[in-house]
Amino acid sequence: MLGVTPGTMTNKDYRWRLTGGKNVNYPDRVRGRCNIYPLAEVERLAAAKAAAESEPPVPDIPDGFVDREGACRIFGVTARQWGHWITDGRVTCGVTVFSRRGGRASIYPIEALKKLREDLYARDKLYNYARGNFHVPAGWGRRLETCQMLGIERATWEGWKAEGALPAGERFDGGPVLYRTEDVKRMLQNKGLLAPPRPDPNATGVYRVPLWTPVGNSDAGEAIIDAESLPLLDGAVLAWASARGRSESKAVYLYRPESPAGTALRRLVMVLEDATQQAGHVNRDPLDCRRENLFARTIKEKTRGTCKMKARKGQPCTSRFKGVFFESWTKKWRANIEVDGRRHSLGRYGDEMAAAQAYDEAARRFFGQYAWLNFPDGVDAWLEEEGFTRSAGAGGAGAGGGAGARTAA
Repeated sequence: MLGVTPGTMTNKDYRWRLTGGKNVNYPDRVRGRCNIYPLAEVERLAAAKAAAESEPPVPDIPDGFVDREGACRIFGVTARQWGHWITDGRVTCGVTVFSRRGGRASIYPIEALKKLREDLYARDKLYNYARGNFHVPAGWGRRLETCQMLGIERATWEGWKAEGALPAGERFDGGPVLYRTEDVKRMLQNKGLLAPPRPDPNATGVYRVPLWTPVGNSDAGEAIIDAESLPLLDGAVLAWASARGRSESKAVYLYRPESPAGTALRRLVMVLEDATQQAGHVNRDPLDCRRENLFARTIKEKTRGTCKMKARKGQPCTSRFKGVFFESWTKKWRANIEVDGRRHSLGRYGDEMAAAQAYDEAARRFFGQYAWLNFPDGVDAWLEEEGFTRSAGAGGAGAGGGAGARTAA
């Protein structure tokens, strides 16, 4: 009859609270009690309530005052943060009044709020609480703003931070770490979004792009791309990094606001959408992302093309060459190759390089163009690059003599 819930009807602060009731037993039940009210009193209260609601509403907030929502809009904070300010004693100008509906509410004089805003925000400090978080002055940015400038997400941010690829931030007054905007822009101008690609002086239609690299490191190189791939760089940052900040399998990754997790540039150049397909480099240079230098391969084919491991189970490998290890009980170099989970023995050799050549021949036969070779350009080219001579003594862990000799056990 009153159009309210039982709880509202008996609320002591509600204007239309119903009185005059009494508690009696249910007439048709053995056990149980209930409240009953005079029907005439209910009808009178319902009529008064209907008449009051039909009248023009009386404003609860007088001129020059605002309620809590209005105060939050003035300061740009949430209602929860406003409550924290009241608890901390920062806001003391509130006045409690009774609303038209019979409840209580706090209102605040606008002039007092303006003065409080000037006191809170006019101080020359890096940190003032606003908008539910710390207020940051011009020329500085929080981690969120800096990530947006770089076009990366938080996981990538943490990886770059661990590698030292981010400018140093500053922390004041117990607030969050802030980063100077000029420092970020300066780095982006040298390496990153604002650094323009430059034509390669040695090749036509080829461009070199500065990469985002760790602070103080200028030797990471430049990405090499075709002129047709330049549109991919619009609004993006190229970085010498890895997926989500992992240290293994580093490559040239492209970051932009719509893909802050980063995407390998070689996959974008080849337009690889199938997750089972991997992109490889013909010349094994991960910085060279020209289309002619890229090829598609499966994950198994990629595994076949991995380089020699430097350590196994925490112990350094006995040989520098892939597929070769030193057998201590025979004092020989042994060559093996694994194909589809099955290991094939290629024999024992008295020379380490001879065993490495045996592996290369087997790798060409089983894996073809996807094989990782110990001597991709031949033994002579490798010897010249490493500074060895063919007259070096045989049988050591180094280059042994007689590279072509193969003494199989």
